[in-house]
Amino acid sequence: MGLQQLLENRLLGVMAFPKDPPAENGFNNRGDHLSLSPVLMESFLELSRSIVHAENFDENCGVWHDLFDDPLSPKAKARRASISVDRSVAAGSTGLTVSAWIRPTNLSDQWQTIVRREDSWRRQLLAIGRTGKTWGLWMGAGIAGKYEEFGAAVDPKILSDGEWHHVAGTIDGKMIRLYLDGKEVGSKPMVGKLSTQSAGPILVGAHGNEPFHGDLNDVRLYRSGLNGLQIQSIASGEKGIAGDELMGSWSLPDEAKPKVEQPVEKIAHERIEKFLLKAFHSPADEKTGKLYARYFDKQYQKSGDFTRSMKDVVSAALASPRFIFVHNERDEVSPNQASFNLATRLSMFLWSSIPDEELLELAANGELQNAEVLSKQVDRMLNHHRVKNFCDSFAPQWLKLNNLVSASPDFKSHRDYYFGGDDKISYKRGMHMMLEPLLNFETVFIENRPISELVDSDFTYRSHLLSEWYQGRAATYSINVNLRDIEYTRTPVTDRRDGGVMTTGAVMVMTSSPFRSLPITRGSWVSSVIFNDPPEPPPDDIPDLRADDKTLQKEGLTVRQKLNQHSSDAQCASCHVKIDPFGFALENYDLLGRWRDHYRTGLKVDASGKLFGKHEFTDIVGFKDAILAEEDLFAKAFIGHLLSYALGRELTLADRIATGEIAQASRAAGYRMRDVIKNIAVHPIITQITEP
Repeated sequence: MGLQQLLENRLLGVMAFPKDPPAENGFNNRGDHLSLSPVLMESFLELSRSIVHAENFDENCGVWHDLFDDPLSPKAKARRASISVDRSVAAGSTGLTVSAWIRPTNLSDQWQTIVRREDSWRRQLLAIGRTGKTWGLWMGAGIAGKYEEFGAAVDPKILSDGEWHHVAGTIDGKMIRLYLDGKEVGSKPMVGKLSTQSAGPILVGAHGNEPFHGDLNDVRLYRSGLNGLQIQSIASGEKGIAGDELMGSWSLPDEAKPKVEQPVEKIAHERIEKFLLKAFHSPADEKTGKLYARYFDKQYQKSGDFTRSMKDVVSAALASPRFIFVHNERDEVSPNQASFNLATRLSMFLWSSIPDEELLELAANGELQNAEVLSKQVDRMLNHHRVKNFCDSFAPQWLKLNNLVSASPDFKSHRDYYFGGDDKISYKRGMHMMLEPLLNFETVFIENRPISELVDSDFTYRSHLLSEWYQGRAATYSINVNLRDIEYTRTPVTDRRDGGVMTTGAVMVMTSSPFRSLPITRGSWVSSVIFNDPPEPPPDDIPDLRADDKTLQKEGLTVRQKLNQHSSDAQCASCHVKIDPFGFALENYDLLGRWRDHYRTGLKVDASGKLFGKHEFTDIVGFKDAILAEEDLFAKAFIGHLLSYALGRELTLADRIATGEIAQASRAAGYRMRDVIKNIAVHPIITQITEP
C-alpha cells in the first residue's frame, strides 16, 4: 500500500492493516477478489487515524517538515528538509563534495544523518556516528559499480561543545577525504567513477531511524571533489567558493522570527497538493484538490492548530479509495495521465508500493512511455532497495507458503518439530524452513540466474538447525528459539535431491497431513505452482482416501496402490492421471521433509512416473530432468504467474499471446529472472493498458 514510503516506516501504536484475501490459485492483489465492505472501510478509517496519531509520529519522521511543521511556529527550524539537484549541472559531474555546518545536541553511537539520498548501492551520504570501533564522520557513495563507505575518527567532545562546526567529504575519483573545521581528518584511496544518481531529492537531517539531533545549516553539494584549500575557505566563512560546481544547497531559515511571505492556508494547500500527488499516484483533479483544501481550512479555523489540521487531511487521504485501490485514471485528470498510470503499475509490480519522485517527475513530463526512458527506469527499479518488496510479496504467494503457517504435524508422533516446553509451544520448525525457498528465490533474482534454477539449483541455504533437521538430528526442541538469531549460509548442493524450491522441507511439510505425506496435495501443488495449471476441486461426494499406516499395513498396500484403487473410478481418473505422477515424484520425502527409502510399514517407496505421458522418471532427480526437458513450458507457466501478479487480475485466453511474446523475448538468454521481469514490465500489455 505504500504507507512506509509515503509517511514513515517506524510507526509504533499503529493498528494492524486489514488483510486482503488472496485469490484461490492467485495473488492478494487480484482486483476481482477484492471488495470494500462497510466493516473494512471502517477499519481503514481507524487505521488512517492511528497512523497520524501514532506515539512516535513526530518531528523526527522524514515527512514532518514537508507536511506538518507549522510555518508560524518559532520551533519550526526546518532541520528536516531536502535538496533538489540541478540535473543540468549534475550532468557534468566528475566527483562529489558534501559540505555542511552542524551543531549536534545529542551525540550517541547511533548514526545521525547529515545528508542522504537513497538509491540502492548508488546511495550517497554524510553522517556522524559509530561503526565498529570508529566513532566519527562517515561518507558513502556508489563507486565503480558498488557502494563504498569510509569513516574518519573524530572526538565526540569536539562536536558536543554547543558550537557550530563545519564538516565535509570529497570524492575525486582517486581518493575520498573527510574534513572537520577545514582540516583533513582522514582519507582513503577510492579509485573509480562515481555512479550516476537518480533525480530524487537529497534528504537533509533525516533517514528512517537515523535522524540528526541538533541544527544543520548551509548544506551544499558540488559536482566535483573540491581540494583542501577550497574546503578550508568554505570552513572559514568565505562565500562563492566553486560556485560553478554547485549542484544544490539548503540553508536554515531565520530562527528568531519565522518569515511567512504568504498566507498559512496557501502554504497548506501547496503541501496538500504535493502530498495528494504521492498518495494518489497522480495529480488530484481540481474538484478533489479543493475538497481537501477546504477540509484543512475548516479544521484550521476550528482549532487554530496547523499540525493537527494537516493530520486530519492526511488521515482522510489515507482512507480514500484513491489511495487504497489502484486503478487507471482517465486522461481528463491530467494531460499525461497514461504516464502516471504506467508509473503506478510499475511501482506496484516491482516495489509493491507507490511511485517515487523520479517516476512521478518523468510521468508529469510525459517521458515515461518513451522506450529508452522506460528501459532505464525498469533497470533502476530492479536495482533499487525497494525491489525487496517484490521478492517478499510475490515469492511466498507463488509458492503458497502461507499454508506452512497452519501446517501442524502430529504433536505426539513428531514432538521434535516443535520448540518450547511441553506445556507451551513457542516455535515451529516450519517457520525457519520457510526461509530456504525464499532465499533461493532471492538469489535467482538478485544474480539474474535462469529461472530453471528454481527447479534444480547447485546451491541452497541452511541454518544449523535446518541442517541438523535434514540429517535426522533434532534433539533441541526444549530450547527457546528467536528467529532473528538464526543465520543462514549459502551451501553448495552436491546431491540433486536437494536444490531448487520444490524439494524443500517447507513444501513437503505444508503438503502433508499431520500423520503422513499427501501425494494428491503435493501433485496439486506442483500442477498449480510449477506448471500454472491448478486442478479442479474434487466433487463433494468423493470420500476421503483412508491411507493411514494402520490401514495400509492391514491391507498390505502402499499409498500408491491405495490411490490407484481410488482413481480407478472414472469420475476421479481424469484429474488423477495428471496430478498423481507429480505427487508421487516427491514421495521419497516424508511429511517432515526428510528423505526416506521405505515407508514406516516397511514397504519400499515408489517415486517413478511419466511426465505428460512422455518423460519417464524413477526418482526426484529424474523428475527434475523431465521438467527441465519441458523448460519452455515451465517458463511460460512462471511468466503467467508473474504477469497475473503484475496486472492484478486473472489471465484470460487473450493474454496467451503476450505470455508467448514475453517467453520468446526471454528464451535466447536462458530465461534469466530479471530479464523475464523486465520483458514483462516493458511489454505493451503493461505499458498500454487503458481504462475500459
